[in-house]
Amino acid sequence: MLAERALTDEFQVNTWTLDSQDRAEVAAVKEGGFVTEWESKNQDAGNGAGIYAQRFGPLGEKIGLEVPVNTSTAGTQKEPDVTCNADGRCLVVWWSEGTGIATEVYGQWFDAQFEKTGDEFQVNYFSTESQRNPVAASSPQGGTWVVWDGAGPGDDKGIFLRRLNEDGTPVDTEVQVNTFTNGIQAYPKLAVLGDGSFLVTWLSNGADGSDSGISMRLYSPDGDATSEEVVVNETVESYQSLPSVVAVSDDRFLVMWTSNDDAWGRYTTTTGDFIGGEFQMNVFTPDSQGGSKAAKLHSGDFVVTWVSEDQDGNGYGVFAQIFNPAGEKTAPAP
Repeated sequence: MLAERALTDEFQVNTWTLDSQDRAEVAAVKEGGFVTEWESKNQDAGNGAGIYAQRFGPLGEKIGLEVPVNTSTAGTQKEPDVTCNADGRCLVVWWSEGTGIATEVYGQWFDAQFEKTGDEFQVNYFSTESQRNPVAASSPQGGTWVVWDGAGPGDDKGIFLRRLNEDGTPVDTEVQVNTFTNGIQAYPKLAVLGDGSFLVTWLSNGADGSDSGISMRLYSPDGDATSEEVVVNETVESYQSLPSVVAVSDDRFLVMWTSNDDAWGRYTTTTGDFIGGEFQMNVFTPDSQGGSKAAKLHSGDFVVTWVSEDQDGNGYGVFAQIFNPAGEKTAPAP
């Protein structure tokens, strides 16, 4: 039966199987089910990768066919992200190199039936150099936020933020998130609370006084900065990388990153105060563990996953740990 298959077996998302498909992301849909999208090499008419998406029902059943997201196929379209809002509409964002050297951030809206609405559009206003690594998140208060790294006015490589109206159109121009501008700021992530306030975190080269650290900044539902840029990591030796963030309660975020081949995290509140120090999430420590991602569960707990080298006895495997809202590790259900 379909329900048994969806609950017990892995299943293939992509239909086109030639060449490679990777960098998949997923977002839940209000009516149940989810949307996942990815980049697919040589599937569209361009000379590189294109962005494709597939809608699924609550039991993991495919709804319709996989659809091409990008309309412009020249060059390569890369690193997509997706968010779905309260009325069931979804936004897919990605960066495109087109036919030039610079890259731009683009978006495409889909309605609740996962049909394209309007044309693809450029998210970034400033087009100096390259804009990459977009991440999108919907606000419960309406509107959608997109954050990315790129070159803008007064900064060679910074973190930029732009709001999209409820009708999907961009508001004003982007604003710069980072205030520390020496070195490279890159790979932003974004998480939104139920009241619409949100946190942006990113990798900052030099902000912690070492090679690379993890910085963050808090914002109100209207997009006003409510904190200064703050360094999250306490350990500054070597490299801190692969930042990520999740809202774990109504007033708390968990910022995650990889440090010295282990998965680390630290809690912060909506006022920008840290709750305790940084802590290591993985128990198995030989070789490399990192690339953490997390999701809040309906129970109020949340689950963190990461990739671990040689823990399963053969190459890389994926491992997880469940935490309660207080940040304590809990045993998974039998």
